[in-house]
Amino acid sequence: MRTKQVKCTCPFGGRKKHKGDDLIPKSTAETPMILAYDSGVVIATGNVGSINNSSGTAGMGTFVAIRHDNGLVTRYQHLMHNHNMVKKGDRVKRGQEIGVYGRPTNGNSDGSHLHFDISAPVNLGEGYITGTFCGETRYYYDPTPYLELKTGTITDDVNIRAGAGTNHKIVGELKAGSGITIYGRSGKWLRISPNLPRWIHGNYVKEW
Repeated sequence: MRTKQVKCTCPFGGRKKHKGDDLIPKSTAETPMILAYDSGVVIATGNVGSINNSSGTAGMGTFVAIRHDNGLVTRYQHLMHNHNMVKKGDRVKRGQEIGVYGRPTNGNSDGSHLHFDISAPVNLGEGYITGTFCGETRYYYDPTPYLELKTGTITDDVNIRAGAGTNHKIVGELKAGSGITIYGRSGKWLRISPNLPRWIHGNYVKEW
């Protein structure tokens, strides 16, 4: 949303295996625009009466789905009816307006909110929920770290592993002083790649 004053009414995971975060603006006076998380290509859109059951969009209402250049897919569901601003095949830029928040909303929704989720084409490690979208198996992860990306500096040489734990294969090394971006967490382990299972232990990181 084009506002940082948001709150989450239904977080990722939980009993119903919710695949994303449901977000609303803190101020009821706002009708914010929905912005693309990153650059990419629109792979699907929907509206009332535009339901593609093979793509699993029956409950998404008015929505936009974007495949980003790193293979991640973001979905923006329950947008204001008839207010899609892009179409399938469009190339969008980071921060581009793609829809509008607010009523009338539709799909599996009991009130105005933005359902935002993010998924990878491969298993990046622990903490995922699997699903199918546009005929593909997708691995959905908590979107909060992606919305609130943190950076850090490596304090000592550290091994990069293919999973969150010392039982996973070493796939590389980072030298002291290297900068990282944190894309996910599993306990004290930090995922340092947006689209690959690359993990390091947080004891070797000074976060910013």
